[in-house]
Amino acid sequence: MTIQDKVKNLLSLRVKLDAKKEEMKPLQAQKDELQTDIIKHLKKSGFKSVKTDKANVSIATSKRLSIKSERDLVEDLKAKGLNDMVAERVNSMLWQPFARQAMKDNVEFAGTEVVESEYISVRTVKGKEVEKDD
Repeated sequence: MTIQDKVKNLLSLRVKLDAKKEEMKPLQAQKDELQTDIIKHLKKSGFKSVKTDKANVSIATSKRLSIKSERDLVEDLKAKGLNDMVAERVNSMLWQPFARQAMKDNVEFAGTEVVESEYISVRTVKGKEVEKDD
């Protein structure tokens, strides 16, 4: 197979993948809406989870330290002797695991804020198959 053939196949696959992504958008929107509705319902009822014969669904919360001002963060990291975290910009490969530990240790850095997001955690019950709606 020539390089031209490979590029042609690649372009064809990209078109097919893009079409599938478009096809999935309505389903993704329905899923997102249902998850939002479930979170609202659980919060309104005062419950953190609901159990059915098919799955346990609970509100899960994730937190991450978000950079509000990179300039302030860089200055603060340098002032704290953490120069290896900085390479003209904050090194995200090193920063993310470090930030998770910093949040656990309640260490604050200028130019950051804690961002919290909620999502649905679904664990299916073993031996129970989930039906697919057509």
